[in-house]
Amino acid sequence: MAFRIRKWNSVSGRPYAAETCAWIFGTLILIAYLRTPGFYRYFFYANVAAILAFPAALELVLKNLITHARSWNTNTLSRDLTILVCVGLVTFQTYHMFTKAYISRTYTTTQIPLLEQYFGTEFESWRQPYVYDAPEIVPFLTGSAYSQYIEGSESGQFAVGIPLEEALASEPGTIILNEKRWYDEPETFSRYETIVQLQHYVVAGRIREVRP
Repeated sequence: MAFRIRKWNSVSGRPYAAETCAWIFGTLILIAYLRTPGFYRYFFYANVAAILAFPAALELVLKNLITHARSWNTNTLSRDLTILVCVGLVTFQTYHMFTKAYISRTYTTTQIPLLEQYFGTEFESWRQPYVYDAPEIVPFLTGSAYSQYIEGSESGQFAVGIPLEEALASEPGTIILNEKRWYDEPETFSRYETIVQLQHYVVAGRIREVRP
């Protein structure tokens, strides 16, 4: 919007070549972004350009929106509103980062020590688990005798590893997966029973599994 205003409103001044390149780059990479899986958002370089340009662009948009209010000081009001919005966004994001974000929860959660203790001392070494769509579990496994599957997307386009159907056909002795999948599809894992639940993860063993 700010680019359009700069381009067609002579009062605001014509856009610089850098602004034009940034706008074209942002448009093209947005098209590419919409064709990629969700994890690509972490490499969405246009975010950086958008964040850097946001304060100036917001001030320009506000200035043009309130030009018809003759009794107001357009420059001062647009600048004050821009500062207020930016400070509000920074404050909200800072609060969320230190209270609700995943990285902040890792300092208080007991999940990591729990996984370290179980897989380091209680998980039988003879088991060769199949880890289904839970790659964060693999670093806690002490051995290398395991198989896994990472879904990546619902369509399976970016999947890596042994698919669930193929793995179940080979009847692995142990399956490790997220609790949601375990409880949502009991018929899929009807030949398995819960060994232990570690917060959001379920370690399931084949029914009547006999230790060799």
